Amino acid sequence: MALPDHVRKPPPAARLAGLSKPCGGQCLRPLGREVSASEAQWHRAAYGTPEGLERQYPWGNEEPNRRMGNFDFERWDPTPVGAFLAGQSAFGVADLLGNGWEWTTTPFAPFQGFKPFDFYPGYSANFFDGQHYVMKGGSSRTAASMLRRSFRNWFQTHYQYVYASFRCVSN
Repeated sequence: MALPDHVRKPPPAARLAGLSKPCGGQCLRPLGREVSASEAQWHRAAYGTPEGLERQYPWGNEEPNRRMGNFDFERWDPTPVGAFLAGQSAFGVADLLGNGWEWTTTPFAPFQGFKPFDFYPGYSANFFDGQHYVMKGGSSRTAASMLRRSFRNWFQTHYQYVYASFRCVSN
């Protein structure tokens, strides 16, 4: 698979967005890195604290605002990595909400006790097929009201048109 131009020659300190999961793997494999964390790892990095508590948002309990990240339709494109230091998590991880949905290694499946909405029964249940993966975080086009810990997005790994990105992790 040929890499898109914006991946081969990204602007300095830019976040790569619009990537399929296989494309991200192709970028990182030569570096000995993995694409993305599991949903649980991502959640811990975003909302956890060294004391073992959870925050409402990566930066604390203050409602989302334009100082915290690239979301809520403020901009159309991704911003440079680290542009919103006020939005860092307790572990110092930046850009967890907004700027691009982040692929995880977790297949999209129901949580224990899942019940579909009566008014839209096929909204997520139809995608519990082992071919869709959980995405977390949101993009520049995600409304601030949707930035909550429980929000999960999902797509098949080859789909690159979802303002998707990935986080490079190592064990």
